[in-house]
Amino acid sequence: MKIVRGKVEEYYKGRIDYMYTPEGKALKNDKNIASLAKLLA
Repeated sequence: MKIVRGKVEEYYKGRIDYMYTPEGKALKNDKNIASLAKLLA
């Protein structure tokens, strides 16, 4: 299956936008911790 950039950007739009906020630039923010918790569970 070919990855289509537009669909990926649309799916992850919230995460991409958050990444450029001051809170999102901090490594230990709530969304990063939540994502890691899902991976480790």
